[in-house]
Amino acid sequence: MACATILPGSAIAPWLSDKPLLGLGVEAKSSDTSKKDKKDKSVKQSPVKVGHFTQNAEARALGEKILEAFGGFDQYKAFNDRPCRASGQVIQTSGLSGVNNTFDCDLIIKREKEKITITLLGQPLTTVYDGKDCWTQQGNSVLPADGITAKRIEEDIQHGLLLVEAVRNPETRLEIGKSVEIEGKACDTLLIYAPDGIPTSFYADKASHLVLGSSYPGVDLEQGMRVDKTYHYFDYRDIEGTRQPFKVVEYSGNKKVSETVINKVAVDDSITDAMFTMPKEKLPVRLSAGAVTIPFEYVSNEIMIKAKVNGNVELKFILDTGATQSILDRTKIKDVLPQLLVDATANGADKNAISMTTGSGSIQATAVNLKTLSLGDMVLNDVPVAVTDLSSFDQLQKDRPAGLIGANILKRFLVTVDYENQRVTFDDPNKSEIPEGATVVKTKPSLGMSGLAVEGTFDGKQNISFLIDTGAAFNNISETKVKNLVPNPLYKVGMLKGLDGKSVETGSARFDHLDIGKLRLDHPVFSVAPGGASERTPAGIISATDLAIIGNPLLSRYKVTFDYRNQRLILTQSAAQKALTDYQAKISALRLELVKGKNVNQVVNELKTMVESAHSHDMPAAEAILRSELALALCQKNGGDFSPAYLFRPINAQTLLGEKRVDGDLKPNPNPKQKGDKLARDTDKPVPPVNDTSSPAMLEDSEGQLLQAYGLAERCRDKTVQARVLGTWGYLYASQNPTLDYLNSAKQKIGKAVSLAPTDADVLASSGYFLSRLESVKAAPRKNIASAAINSIKAEPLKGDYGDGIKYSASAAGLSSKKLQLKSASDATRADAKEAGQHAKDSRKEAPHEPIGVVRKGKTVIPIRSLDELGRWLVDQIVDQAIMIDPANWLALLTKLDRVKAQGNNEEAKIIQAQLKHYYPGVNISTLLK
Repeated sequence: MACATILPGSAIAPWLSDKPLLGLGVEAKSSDTSKKDKKDKSVKQSPVKVGHFTQNAEARALGEKILEAFGGFDQYKAFNDRPCRASGQVIQTSGLSGVNNTFDCDLIIKREKEKITITLLGQPLTTVYDGKDCWTQQGNSVLPADGITAKRIEEDIQHGLLLVEAVRNPETRLEIGKSVEIEGKACDTLLIYAPDGIPTSFYADKASHLVLGSSYPGVDLEQGMRVDKTYHYFDYRDIEGTRQPFKVVEYSGNKKVSETVINKVAVDDSITDAMFTMPKEKLPVRLSAGAVTIPFEYVSNEIMIKAKVNGNVELKFILDTGATQSILDRTKIKDVLPQLLVDATANGADKNAISMTTGSGSIQATAVNLKTLSLGDMVLNDVPVAVTDLSSFDQLQKDRPAGLIGANILKRFLVTVDYENQRVTFDDPNKSEIPEGATVVKTKPSLGMSGLAVEGTFDGKQNISFLIDTGAAFNNISETKVKNLVPNPLYKVGMLKGLDGKSVETGSARFDHLDIGKLRLDHPVFSVAPGGASERTPAGIISATDLAIIGNPLLSRYKVTFDYRNQRLILTQSAAQKALTDYQAKISALRLELVKGKNVNQVVNELKTMVESAHSHDMPAAEAILRSELALALCQKNGGDFSPAYLFRPINAQTLLGEKRVDGDLKPNPNPKQKGDKLARDTDKPVPPVNDTSSPAMLEDSEGQLLQAYGLAERCRDKTVQARVLGTWGYLYASQNPTLDYLNSAKQKIGKAVSLAPTDADVLASSGYFLSRLESVKAAPRKNIASAAINSIKAEPLKGDYGDGIKYSASAAGLSSKKLQLKSASDATRADAKEAGQHAKDSRKEAPHEPIGVVRKGKTVIPIRSLDELGRWLVDQIVDQAIMIDPANWLALLTKLDRVKAQGNNEEAKIIQAQLKHYYPGVNISTLLK
């Protein structure tokens, strides 16, 4: 799941950018950046020598006018030195989704120290900056912020209205900038350099000299990125001999992110420094006995853990570092925890309703308070969570979770996700250690203080900021960021959904490498969503164009420790994980050689060497994968043909029954291994299927490797390894010997592979290829002998859950008239596809030109006129899913190309050929499937 964000629950920084009581603003559109101001020489300046630099006399004079407008230096400084209490409202706007939340707020201010309290999810949330450090408190939970967040807050204060006092300091560098217009009023620009050497531009009304705006290069607190931060000031009022703005609007880059309105201000000399001191942090008592480790299920690239709510109700949750708040699904809990909703309503939960930003837009939520939440034997008390409708999970998970465990819980701990052994550990956040051989990746706060972001570079060319998101089943990026690195045009075959249930049409791209610090990730695949500065941001998997997402597909290569306190990721790889990663890179290069059809003997020898290496180091997973690859290479060496023309040749009754033509008649070959056998048979008489299962000579070596590979795979906990072996086995049979017996065997192997690894690209590609072959069997000439064969292959439908909502059976491919077994497809809703299938069943006798069902692809409605047509559509969805997961998958791309050519879709065929050319530059694509 993509990120779910509520900034007020994460950081105080949006309210600390100016004079304490005014520091509640949000980043605003920059009318004039400081960099431009610094270079601007359009206004004549009279220099005055001060210290080691020249202070501009004209700038000093403008500064004095601004101070006078505030009430004069003495009065202004005296007011800033007095502690105050203030109250008002903050209207916060997400820069990602554009949704607003309004919070009543109370502030305590003592010059640079600030304490702000709002009500979030039914509990007071207090965020404090004590002049050096930042901390938050919600309920009984007290958390210190990381050093980067505290530094950002200090930076905001240094560049706020307090900086105007520095005009009187002869050591302060001042400059005149270009005149601008703020809210329709002409303004002079004064640049005042802060102690960090960066100037803030203050825009003063030419008539009154009141500051109407300011800007400086700061940090967007939601996305954690450098932007121009701008503040506009309104509603100046008299207070304590000064004039102060009671309304501040803040922009981040060109997006409005908050509006703060102060209703009441009072000086209060009873406020002391002690009121800003952080209470002692109270960790769960259980951690005193050591870390807590619990198992998880890795389902469709999501981490599913079990937790007990209010003592005895066990529920499944997705572990989601991309969600600032933990969430419960309203529909799910109304059955298992009905009293929770009743109590929440009685306590006014609707009054605490909020809009939560997700990676794909926004969702509406109310608040409940869990008395207890148990993670293993560790009990957390009084846990606030959001409650909303998560029905979109029904499209993403076959076992719908009850919600998300988000950062408001996770950041209390040092969290380690061990993907290899499928367990997650919660430890004391102050006990972070770096194991020998680990790679440390520095992070920066994102989503306020709740998210972890990193800086990375694609292919040494494109710098990107990434959110680290364990709730993301896909890596994701905006097309605008990588357009020059992906195939053009991008082949868009997917419809991905966010928490809001909205879909966006996407493609995917495989890059050569991604560098994050000292870490290099080879061949990362990202879904690529449309979007750009000039376009309306689409709903779907992610709405930010500047912030990309690294999800589980890349994180799962490691054991990952999320160290929120020290802003870092600690990544380790077991010997088996590292070997498998290294072997996969080598396999990719060898696959290309096989595609070219050259150096087959060399490929076989290199694979044998790698198999021996994996075996000697007792790495069963790596050895299993390598042996399955070796099986394909040996088949090719022994006469197998994997050229596109052979893979997609028509299958007729003669091929299906393993027959040969002798003297113009069909002559079945009951033993395919014995190629010389010739046994004449009367083709007008129906015959039972051939039951001999012996192999052609070219498959013998391959089958031996696959048998060993599957034995090794069963020793692994990783079901994907077993699935890949079975998928390869089924593909080998279906492509090289598509006789009845071998197709039935392929069906069994591929069906099991899909059930084991429904989101593996190789497994999906094998499945899509096989089902596509079955369609060609169905289209074969139907003499009696062929009918008998076709009926036998229809007897038992191929079933499998293909992940992300695709649930498929051979009956849906038109091979059986049994009940349609369909959950949904990747770019159709569950209801659409069910409706289409039911109509296809109930209306088979209607005229063939009349639509009997529909499916939807985005906004496009596709009429379905028969069960066979629905089946063909579903096969396309499976192949598309394989391409989405791995856009360079050779078999999936070839299968799709064969299908669109058969449909006469030449434009789509050109796009696929362009994708093949991008990923296989050494292959003559123009000759494919002529």
